[in-house]
Amino acid sequence: ADEPLGVTLLDEDLVIYRTSGGVVVARDLCLHRGSRLTLGWLDSDELVCRYHGWRYSVDGRCTRVPSQPAGRKISPRARLFTYPSVERYGMIWTCLSGSPKEDLPEWPEAEDPDYLWLNLPTQEWRTSAARQVENFLDISHFSFVHRGTFGNPDLAEMTDFDVEITPNGLHYEYPYVASNPDISALGSTPTILRLMTYEVTLPFAVKLTIHYPEKGKDAKHIIFNTASPTSAKRMRIFFFIA
Repeated sequence: ADEPLGVTLLDEDLVIYRTSGGVVVARDLCLHRGSRLTLGWLDSDELVCRYHGWRYSVDGRCTRVPSQPAGRKISPRARLFTYPSVERYGMIWTCLSGSPKEDLPEWPEAEDPDYLWLNLPTQEWRTSAARQVENFLDISHFSFVHRGTFGNPDLAEMTDFDVEITPNGLHYEYPYVASNPDISALGSTPTILRLMTYEVTLPFAVKLTIHYPEKGKDAKHIIFNTASPTSAKRMRIFFFIA
């Protein structure tokens, strides 16, 4: 919004701030004395360092050094380490290498006004991003971890299924006869068929479409799971439902 935000990605401390030209993602480091820019503030479209008042423009270039005369030339090397950024699906995406190898996941339902969009709070987990994604893709834990909601304790044994390698990752489908407790809005039957379609965009983004064929072709909801690795064994989950 109107102040810089600090986050960590792959052990790199970043500062994120919004300008009229878009969102800027940069290393949380003032080039002058190494102060954290997240301690500073925004003035119009410029980020101001709290230590000595150095100002940085939208492109990361230092535009003002208050301790020097206004007309004195500022070295072009006084520039923030910025990274590319894209704002989509309610998230800010960046790439620390500066040149992404892959495109963002294609989730047209997330931008379809016919869907109801539920934005859940982010969560911090003490695990790797890969392990969190592996957990989200694992069907066999339903019958144990999710007992009491949709996990069917009588369906621990799974049947074989095929996993397709796609240009962006993986794709597979699985029919799961889920429990349907009294709190469900899907009717009074004790179980209900869930046709689950997993689409993985490597490395850490998953779209799970859950269709209830017994309730009609439009009876479905979609879960979007994105794991952001803050470190090797810590991560942040971005979780949405449509």
